[in-house]
Amino acid sequence: MTNRPTQDDSRENKQIEIFKLIPGPGRSNKYVEDATIEIKNKTYKIELKTSDAARRKISTSRDFGQNKIDSWKTVDAFIFSLFSKTDGGFEFVEHYFLKPINLEPFFEHVVDKINKGVGGRAGLALWKDEVKPILESSNLPKSTIDAMEITVTWGTKLNDPRISWDKLKEWGGVKMDNNRLPEHLRELLSELM
Repeated sequence: MTNRPTQDDSRENKQIEIFKLIPGPGRSNKYVEDATIEIKNKTYKIELKTSDAARRKISTSRDFGQNKIDSWKTVDAFIFSLFSKTDGGFEFVEHYFLKPINLEPFFEHVVDKINKGVGGRAGLALWKDEVKPILESSNLPKSTIDAMEITVTWGTKLNDPRISWDKLKEWGGVKMDNNRLPEHLRELLSELM
């Protein structure tokens, strides 16, 4: 198994190990899945997330916007693992399997916040509905307006919107069998075929 750099790598490495996954290439300036698995000559892309049992909140990513949502929709499945801290590090307590479609309520919530704006910042809707049309009717070059749109879009992204652990089951997540995690994962992925 290849070790992965940065952030929550020890937990992701453990998920990769216990689910018998192939590690992804690690962090990149473009989205890459955390792991893959091959079943009957089909490769499935997996996003791995963990949550501390004491907090029950799942960290997503910084600069979370429509581009991240679009990237997450390209994976085949998510594995969410709840862990408890121990003197020696951590131990997993439970795991949930979700498909991207299960996360639609979260995606809709994020898009709504981006469009409305948060923390006193203007939302993307204000840009699209009011500001951009005024600029388009002006003498500004299209390249200037396009550059401003990139800036506004970047500025409306959210910093690590959290997912409540309790929402996973509500959204249709499947609690995985701790006694047979690799086999259960393969069964769930086979149902996607």
